[in-house]
Amino acid sequence: MITREAAEHLFKDVLNNLYSPAHLETHPLAELLLGAEPQHASRSLALRELVIEEIESLRPREAVSFARPEWLPYRIMAARYVEGQTVDEICSQIGLGRTTFYRYHGEALEALANRVWQRMLRAQAATDRREAPTPSPANLATAEAVRLTTLAPREWVQPTPLLQETIALIANLAQQLGVRLEPMLDALPAVYVNPAMLRQGLISLLTVALKHAANNILSIRSVSEAGSCTLVLERLGPTLDESTLQSSERLAMASAVFAAYGGALTVQHKLGEHALHLSLPCQRPRTALVIDDNEEAVTLYRRYLRNANYVVHAVERQEDPLDAVARLTPDVILLDLLMPGRDGWRLLQQLAGPSSQSAVPVIICSVLRQPELALSLGAAAVLQKPISQEHLLAALQDLYPDASPSA
Repeated sequence: MITREAAEHLFKDVLNNLYSPAHLETHPLAELLLGAEPQHASRSLALRELVIEEIESLRPREAVSFARPEWLPYRIMAARYVEGQTVDEICSQIGLGRTTFYRYHGEALEALANRVWQRMLRAQAATDRREAPTPSPANLATAEAVRLTTLAPREWVQPTPLLQETIALIANLAQQLGVRLEPMLDALPAVYVNPAMLRQGLISLLTVALKHAANNILSIRSVSEAGSCTLVLERLGPTLDESTLQSSERLAMASAVFAAYGGALTVQHKLGEHALHLSLPCQRPRTALVIDDNEEAVTLYRRYLRNANYVVHAVERQEDPLDAVARLTPDVILLDLLMPGRDGWRLLQQLAGPSSQSAVPVIICSVLRQPELALSLGAAAVLQKPISQEHLLAALQDLYPDASPSA
């Protein structure tokens, strides 16, 4: 499967050659969206109709006045690519400046690229379902656990009380199995997780460990190491080894939940006994403050950074961005230069210029193509919309190499 960035480049190429049958007939995007089989008499026509259908999806509801700005993305894309008008013709016809044109054009292009990418994923998923064997209930359960873990809201959780509560929860089961629990829990630093999902992972882990306890004793201890919290389940018998992590449905689910939080579950051997080691990061997430009036862009950044140890906040429409910076003390600012009611260039000078009191790095996220000016005014990096997840993570990695963000 190609990357989203590569798919976006293919989509732009189709837009720019929408009425070239020879170009579209064998276009790679046709196979990705329509399939390899020649189901259509004219693949170029089918691809063109698909793209026009997506452009039509931008059309607002009939109740929205034609004079409203909600119509601009649709009008611009339809005029530019369906009708073949030039940028100057569109600006003259609609009454827009080039800057405003490119702003709405960039937003529309991002929205369409996302829709086409989702359509491509659905087409690929349909192909995979036809070709791949039916997943096992265990795999389906693990996938659902990962999905819920990814979506569940996170908070700072003190793991030691949660561990104590979970151990108390399985105490009756341990007694029924004839296993004595020996907890030795040190105070641990907070971890950034969803408490309900972490508890479920711990329950799965502990209930499996009970059945592999050697000599009917399960030792449970916790230690705090540099940047991580470690839970060690000791006195396990040889029936629990590395293969058990994959063969046990509950351990596979627990391992997937912990991995979603950047943790790891491993089996270790010592003096003829086996032990399970669970390690979870306890590094405080960084804060990204978004100054962008486009709510879809804010949502996109939140999705991009969801699993990269960043908490994303957005400046409210009526809030002074400088007040938000003082209130939140973010680690990085994502700033759009083109916003109604706000001067992005002036904000950049205030946030990153020589007279600024803030040491917060500013990453420009805009449709404008003026990186030299932005960098000269103090921007740490410049990304041009539409922005890919890979480019945003790479820019953050340059600022904070120790963060190791992952998609």
